[in-house]
Amino acid sequence: MKTFNLLSDQWLPVILSDGGRTRIAPWELTATPAPVALDVPRPDFGGAMLEFLVGCVQTMIPPHSNKDKQAWRKTPPQPETLRAAMEPFFPHFFLLGERPLFMQDLTLTPEEENVVGIAALLIDSPGENALKKDTDFFVKRGRIESLCPTCAAMALFTMQAFAPTGGVGYRTSLRGGGPLSTLVLGNTLWETVWNNVLVASSDEWRMPTTPDGLGRVLPWTVPTRISKEKGTACLPEHGHPLHAFWGMPRRIRLHSETSVQPIGCDICGTATTTVIRQMGVKNYGNNYEGAWRHPLTPYHDPGQDKPPLSVKGSADGTAYNQWLGLLYGLPADSKKKLLPALCIQQVRDLTEKATMRISVFGYDMNNMEPMQWCEGEMPFYPLEDAEAAILREEVGLWLSVADRIRSNMLKAVKDALFADGGRNAKTDQTLLSAASMAFWSRTESVFHALVARFVMPLQKGDPVEQDALAPTLRKEWATTILNTAEVLFAEQAESGTFSSVEAPRIYGALNQMRRFNRGLCNKELGTGNKGGNA
Repeated sequence: MKTFNLLSDQWLPVILSDGGRTRIAPWELTATPAPVALDVPRPDFGGAMLEFLVGCVQTMIPPHSNKDKQAWRKTPPQPETLRAAMEPFFPHFFLLGERPLFMQDLTLTPEEENVVGIAALLIDSPGENALKKDTDFFVKRGRIESLCPTCAAMALFTMQAFAPTGGVGYRTSLRGGGPLSTLVLGNTLWETVWNNVLVASSDEWRMPTTPDGLGRVLPWTVPTRISKEKGTACLPEHGHPLHAFWGMPRRIRLHSETSVQPIGCDICGTATTTVIRQMGVKNYGNNYEGAWRHPLTPYHDPGQDKPPLSVKGSADGTAYNQWLGLLYGLPADSKKKLLPALCIQQVRDLTEKATMRISVFGYDMNNMEPMQWCEGEMPFYPLEDAEAAILREEVGLWLSVADRIRSNMLKAVKDALFADGGRNAKTDQTLLSAASMAFWSRTESVFHALVARFVMPLQKGDPVEQDALAPTLRKEWATTILNTAEVLFAEQAESGTFSSVEAPRIYGALNQMRRFNRGLCNKELGTGNKGGNA
């Protein structure tokens, strides 16, 4: 018997507008009181479940026009309307029981599979090598032995959506290992989901009606394309654009158990009589290659008719120095080309000129090892093409100068601390990395404040005010980044005691940094300060 349906059952933990907490089915997104946020036990589950909900609505009940999109943005549909649209998909979204089962291999047999503990379903669990080498310092073994169905479902979708390299034949996600996601936030959970659903004005983002349509969208309803041999990759022509929401690179089969006494989940603490302690896995699942495009992820465009490459999560992936490229693309003269996520590209056409909030999240991966889950928010200003081009050029200049100031500050720190400038010494990379991140974090609030001021005349269509304001903002920005570089240099190179022999080297590095930084700001930002010693 099949159990635990991810569309019809009330399993998703949410926070309500009245402060209450409950569990809803996806079709209850528009219920009263309104769900305003997910209430999940892990941050990676939170990002993944937002993607799950966007995928459900995009697949099952997308808007067919901008008018439709605006109508349900202003007046959400009744829950019964959502249920009616999702009901035909109910049979394909069971988690447990007889296959086909959600995100699980259709044909994997007990003889083929390798049975492993359920902890392996979590991206941040220590891998086999870490266990053998006893290097599970930060993420310990043995912490996860039993999951409730809710957490198992969340972990399963998270793994399939963000899967990193997992060893020979264990494929990465459709977007590669550890992709970055950017979602437009709303005031309610429905608004957040609906903001990111694309207008399906053509068949590209509508559920296909052909006999093979279901299998082209939901890969667990058909046999996996075993990818052990050459020529067996899963290409866009083998699927449908909607498949991007439901990519399934890993061959997995959950093993559920029923106990007389409820057993506590090792993630959320909920006690249930149905638990998942193990799963069966097998390598050589769907091997995604080619020009797949996930609507919630930004991409690098390598040009030369090469397929786009998804932007990956990184420690500075949510910092403001990534803001321009992720949300607007890079300046025209940039050597690199970034394509903002499709959900971001459509926002400008569907919203007023009010500031939107963008959630940015993803795993910072080092091949098979997750370094950290990165998550943050960025402001987004809906702009016309001409306005966005002006923003790209001006703010692109600010960021370019800031990055050169930061880089020169790090060089000065190395010159000050090491007699050979760190060329032959094993420099403290942790120190330099911390200084680099501190530069971005300490200048972030000023950056966003200046951008907000720059955008105001852009949105009003006032070129006179814009031209008058730009030099002032450039000087304020130059002052901020110059002062921050000097403070960080002092913290890293001038702190503590140093000998009379070291002093000339330290202050020589400081004066050289000042000359370069001030000269750069004068040349690029017109500050009027041509450098020189303090």
